[in-house]
Formats: sequence, structure tokens, C-alpha cells
Amino acid sequence: MDDGLDLMLDGVDFGNQGWVYANVLRPAQNGYRPIAYVLTTLMKDGLGVGYRGTVADIRQSDRGETLAITLGEAARFLFELKPGSNDTSYGGEPKEPAFTRYAEDDVGSVVALDARVIQNIVVSNRRSSQLKLLGQLRNELAQEEEAAEASLSEKART
Repeated sequence: MDDGLDLMLDGVDFGNQGWVYANVLRPAQNGYRPIAYVLTTLMKDGLGVGYRGTVADIRQSDRGETLAITLGEAARFLFELKPGSNDTSYGGEPKEPAFTRYAEDDVGSVVALDARVIQNIVVSNRRSSQLKLLGQLRNELAQEEEAAEASLSEKART
């Protein structure tokens, strides 16, 4: 197509994707990387499985409901939701609800989740350059931690 026509039609949502078009597809073409955190329905005793990854695809119904999401470079984590309580009888104290997220492990290249298992989705857009810088900083920090641990274990041996 013509560059002028592309520029004129840049903000037009031909696929009727709505929010997904504006916040996931367009940012990906403009140097942003949409990252999603997806919580699945709870399994047992307030435990559930969550996923984090780059949004590869989101399928929506004609009413804007999420039908499926596909995550690239996905990681899986276990989470726990504890309900709060206002019960102060018998000397009890009120408890705030709690969310605990446990360590994650890499799943592989792609994870597809159907609407039946999706409880909640949070998508954040970060510039790809910022994510690369964060990755470099994490690697440097991990190397420094390994060096410090090696130094401590060497001192312990002597």
C-alpha cells in the first residue's frame, strides 16, 4: 500500500478489535512490548496457576469479551488468594485479604489459554529498549550475587 494511505488510516480499527487494537497491536508496531499477567481460575484451597508472557494474540468476541490469549516467552507461577474476614468474635482479629505469588519457572515458547480458565488479565506496555535494559541489569545483579556467594563460601572454607 501507499505510505500516505497507511498514515491516513493509521488509527482505523478495521478488525473491530477495540481496546486490544489500541493497546496491544498498535504499541507492538511502535516499539512497545505488551506483557500480560494471566490468573487462571482457582483450583483448590485458594491456589491457582498464573502465567506471564509477551502477548502474541488475543481473540475477542463481537461484544469485546476475551475468548483466548496466547503468550510468547511464557513463565508459569503458583499463586494463593486468602480471603479476608471481619469476624471479631471470640477475640479474633479482622484479617485483610492476601495475595501471594510464588516463584515462576519458564514454560517454553508459547502458551494458549481459553476463556474458560481465565480469571483475570493485566496487560502492561513497556518499551522494548527498557525491557532490554532491565534484563541486562538483572543479569549483572545475578552475576554480582553469584560472585558474593562464591567469595563467602571461599572465606568459610579458610
